[in-house]
Amino acid sequence: MKSKPRGKVVSLPAKRAPAVSLATLASGYRLTASGSAAHQQDLIMLTAPDGRVCLSVELRPDGPVVQVHAQSLAVASQGVLRLDCDRLEIQAPGGTSLRTGSLEQEIAGDLRTRAGGVIESEAHAQRMHARRGDVALSANDDVTLDGERVRLNSPREATPIRPGAPLPLAAVLGPVLDDSGRPDRPARERPPARKRSTPRR
Repeated sequence: MKSKPRGKVVSLPAKRAPAVSLATLASGYRLTASGSAAHQQDLIMLTAPDGRVCLSVELRPDGPVVQVHAQSLAVASQGVLRLDCDRLEIQAPGGTSLRTGSLEQEIAGDLRTRAGGVIESEAHAQRMHARRGDVALSANDDVTLDGERVRLNSPREATPIRPGAPLPLAAVLGPVLDDSGRPDRPARERPPARKRSTPRR
């Protein structure tokens, strides 16, 4: 005798008791409450006159779940505003603006920044330091490096050049020669030019 195949057991959502109207404001907003005895959950909702849910507070055994749907939302604090969560997700298709006195980031893992356009960074001074790994720079087109001095493998501060002093490249390229093939001396070491005397008539 063949046994009939068993179907899948589907858990149906617990039916909530009919919502109880707690208050109806003059503007048409309603505050209702409903509960589920099977799951020991209560739901408090604030709905707009057209039925949109503006605020919902679901009271669960492990803690409340709050959802806010508003035209705009402002939070002001004279002290510290702290967000503590396992994961933070922000979606702002229109844009994001952050203004602060100083910003400090500490990331335990990797940091990745992707932009569909141009990434522009400006500061009084910028420093990039790799503690143990490499610094890799890759570009599809040209790489432009523009500065007053481009120093390679020179951790020391650049020494200012005094007026009349030989250029740093003279030590590598050798002395600069004049038209006669003699080493050209700086202007401060050259003897003063002799004045020609006017012949007497």
